[in-house]
Amino acid sequence: LISVRTTAVTGVEGQRFDFRCVYPDDCQSNAKYFCYDNDDNVSSNPLIRTDKHNQWERNGRFSLYDNITGAFFIVRVDKLLSEDSGTYRCGVDVSSHPDHISFIQLNVSKANPAEHLTRYKFHLPLYLTAVMCVAAILCVCLFTLCLLLAVKHRRSGPHLNREV
Repeated sequence: LISVRTTAVTGVEGQRFDFRCVYPDDCQSNAKYFCYDNDDNVSSNPLIRTDKHNQWERNGRFSLYDNITGAFFIVRVDKLLSEDSGTYRCGVDVSSHPDHISFIQLNVSKANPAEHLTRYKFHLPLYLTAVMCVAAILCVCLFTLCLLLAVKHRRSGPHLNREV
């Protein structure tokens, strides 16, 4: 193996999870893959594999985006399951040498019901701005209505005949 680095990450069950796998600059044109680590050094059954660059590749709940400018690829897992916990391999296929590998230790935690409520909590400054805008519009409308009523009342009042 050229590189053996393990990164521990945590995701929440039911949510989407993204993480980056970094590779050497000279591997930008190589195929990238992501697989469950079953203690062998062969990536015979990757969860997702692509030789495309700068575009998303999708396979079921797994997606991969190879950013060749930054020399990393993003692996996305949709709707994490508790069974997704385990060790994975980010790999770069190097034909003449052993693959460039990094390990990901994914721990999936149970979703906290309170976290779902906070996701929809309103943003206070934005809420106050919206309330102030609505109040200002109502004040302008009320002022316009009062002005129109005053003009109408003045025109419909008694007309005095003035002589010079």
